[in-house]
Amino acid sequence: MPWGEFLRGMKTLSGGKKALPGGNPFLEKVRTKYEIPDRIEIFAPRGGSEIIALVFDSEHLPVVDGKWSEITPDDYKYLQSLHNLKAVYCLHEKEPLDLGDVVVAIRPEGSGALSIYFNDKQGTVGSARIRGGNAILFSGSKHIVRPMAAGL
Repeated sequence: MPWGEFLRGMKTLSGGKKALPGGNPFLEKVRTKYEIPDRIEIFAPRGGSEIIALVFDSEHLPVVDGKWSEITPDDYKYLQSLHNLKAVYCLHEKEPLDLGDVVVAIRPEGSGALSIYFNDKQGTVGSARIRGGNAILFSGSKHIVRPMAAGL
């Protein structure tokens, strides 16, 4: 199936969230490695462990020029503090993640880069390639997503 058709199909996807219980060995590895505070829930909608996606509140940052914008750690220091972190998702490679105003699927690439495929539910389907450690902000979205290959 071509990526465009896959992403158009993602427009209607919505699934339940499955928060990992405290004490789960995988959850503890994720919390420790990424220094996730206890107040933040970690979800694994379909039991994935290949991609870790940290989801932040965008606070309506006006930095999108086009459909998306890559954000480096130096652009917004508060993203490093995890202050606006809202949730963490453990995903399979290319697993659709419905954030309400945008659906994303993430695939690790060589040399630490990540490909992000997205559908903003307004009919905009696209893809982006960002460097590892960076985040992505979508036009009109209230979310910033910082995806990482888990490597746990």
